[in-house]
Amino acid sequence: MGAKVVIHVDFQNADSDGRVRLNTRAAIRDLEALQHPLTEGMQIELIDGELSSAGTATMSPTEGIWTAVIDWDAVTERDG
Repeated sequence: MGAKVVIHVDFQNADSDGRVRLNTRAAIRDLEALQHPLTEGMQIELIDGELSSAGTATMSPTEGIWTAVIDWDAVTERDG
């Protein structure tokens, strides 16, 4: 996939393992707009307001929803 996949999330909507849930209205809208569905291990960019982080898509084995594994120490402020 050539284009960067960007998903708007709520970083406070994380599970007990620290994975960000991709089940907010904005995230669902972004997922529905993708030309290709998420796949396990896909690299994505997560945006929460003025913050962003790279993430890796993974299906939650307990909740049955898409989540993203992120490095919480690498969350940065977005430019602009």
